Amino acid sequence: MTWIDGNFFLNLDIIFFYMQEYIRLAQAGDTKAWNTICQAHYPDDLSILKCTEMDATIRTLYKSDLFEVTDFVCRCTECGYSGVEYQNKFSICYVRRGSFLFKIFSDELECFNNRFLINKPGFTHRVKHYHSLADECLIIGFSSGFYDGIRDVYGSSLNGFLNNERIHSLLLNSSPVTEYLIFRLKNQLTVKDPDGLETDGIVLELIEKIFHLYDQKTPTISEKHKQSWLPAIEKSREYIQENFAEEITMEQLAGVSHMSPFHFNRVFKQITRLSPYQYLLNFRMHHASHLLKTTGETVSAIGWSAGFNNPDHFSYAFKSFSGCSPQHFRNINKQEF
Repeated sequence: MTWIDGNFFLNLDIIFFYMQEYIRLAQAGDTKAWNTICQAHYPDDLSILKCTEMDATIRTLYKSDLFEVTDFVCRCTECGYSGVEYQNKFSICYVRRGSFLFKIFSDELECFNNRFLINKPGFTHRVKHYHSLADECLIIGFSSGFYDGIRDVYGSSLNGFLNNERIHSLLLNSSPVTEYLIFRLKNQLTVKDPDGLETDGIVLELIEKIFHLYDQKTPTISEKHKQSWLPAIEKSREYIQENFAEEITMEQLAGVSHMSPFHFNRVFKQITRLSPYQYLLNFRMHHASHLLKTTGETVSAIGWSAGFNNPDHFSYAFKSFSGCSPQHFRNINKQEF
């Protein structure tokens, strides 16, 4: 006899049977059939294995031969685990709102806003949703050929994650540069006919930056604070991203987050590992860098659009950020306009 999930005993042949059915039905996405099997064989003891129907709005925002970008919005109204889901593509999932528990074999990954969940193909998983914080994600799923190319280039990155058969999924914190790239990607995909080459370029740059986040430690947040802090900091980030060209004060951000300025500053730094000003400045600098490389606007105009009213202040801030003046940065990264 064998102990499974701390709740019931099963013979080894039954375990083998369930493993086979688990994978077969997961690949087919048939949660109803899985629940029927559970009920027929062990109606009282196997409730822990039952699946809840996934209720979500999933929209394809962009599709090419290399990858597909989808928008996922959870509509679940009950807490609990989803049905068995089969990961058939290498994917990068950016959690932009809410939180959920991602369970793959014995690993449980706490996913919440502004984290990246990276999944390798060929495995089953389940997701536990917290309906009070319904999750929303931007998911990039890659073709098998493109995934092979990613493995060739970044196989040794993230401590060899892509080539480690014992690790199937990885959770990483975002950074100001990756969040700015997500911001650009979302804006790009709101256009009626987004330029394919530009979209591919943004995603490729995002991959490059993500695979250099391995030195970041994931902050630990209690369940109690997760319910209040995460939505608050999420609102403040959205406010910064929507108003980065304007003057932003600590009082404004604290007000958006419904916290005192002192408490907001402390919580923001704990979650993002940056002060609110550092986060804003990084976002502005990445925006300015992008415009310097891709447009013919004057340095002063770019500084203005990035939130700097004084050209000298912009030049000083940019040099501190990049190590060179805006004009020199443009010269060495010059593109045809």
